[in-house]
Amino acid sequence: MTETLAEDAVKRLIIASAPERHMEFESLWNEFSPQIEFTEDRGGFSLEAGAFGLILFNHKSMSQIWLLGFAAQYALHAYSPYLFLSEFLQIPISSNDFQDNQESKQVIKQASNLLSQAIELNGLISVDEFSWPQNVPSPSMGKPKDVNGGMVFDLLCMGGGYCFLHEIKHIIFKNTNQAIEPHSEEMQCDAFAREFLLGNISAYSQETGHDIEAVKTKRAMSIGLTSLLLLVLTPNSQWFGSDSHPPIVDRITALTDYLELHESSYFWSYLSCILLLIMEHYNIEFSCSAISSQKKFSLFLMEKLNEGI
Repeated sequence: MTETLAEDAVKRLIIASAPERHMEFESLWNEFSPQIEFTEDRGGFSLEAGAFGLILFNHKSMSQIWLLGFAAQYALHAYSPYLFLSEFLQIPISSNDFQDNQESKQVIKQASNLLSQAIELNGLISVDEFSWPQNVPSPSMGKPKDVNGGMVFDLLCMGGGYCFLHEIKHIIFKNTNQAIEPHSEEMQCDAFAREFLLGNISAYSQETGHDIEAVKTKRAMSIGLTSLLLLVLTPNSQWFGSDSHPPIVDRITALTDYLELHESSYFWSYLSCILLLIMEHYNIEFSCSAISSQKKFSLFLMEKLNEGI
């Protein structure tokens, strides 16, 4: 059967995200034959496994992910200096500190605006109804040439690979007629996609010479970003779960529990910056005596977010 353009694009995306598992993925794809269909825009977010082995997605949902990736990058620039300063000097840090500096305040505003616009886009029928922000390049232009844009592009590509791997696992469950409780299925789909991207990095590192910790950190950042995108695009009334999906914080915690990264890994500060942006959006305040490690602070923010929603 001839592959559609959408199927070919998704295959290339996943293989580029974890090239060390190329042959394994080809075998998986041939065995379960997922059908990828690019559909018309509609209200809400659309990237899901449907009936008959179909995985559906649309332009509007990809645009939402793109906007949120750039919102995360603005948040990284705004918040990260405070995080490192608090840890280095062992000084207190609170949600009020970020508004003291005019430059940081402006960057936070840009990040918050992008987050709000992604949520706004969620409620529209089509991306054609949306006024694209001037400070974000169009995804139709491909990979941005600047360092920040290039970083966002790479993380979103890997994050997209993670999302499609999650949906492919749903297809595998359907094709193998496995009866499984919905929450457990979601968690197992997360675990499958997570392990696919992170489970054999040593092989990639040995083959390419790339530092294993750097590769692991980058891929983990893409999964963390994607997981928090779900938090933003899910109505907060459903953050604690629904009949079909477990609480989103539980899904993010499964990622942080899985990771074997140093407490000072860049992943933790990146995750914290996105969490801070979300907390800013929902007016969730915090105060901390000092950051003892980037990991502990990230997990502290997860608790505060969970308490505040």
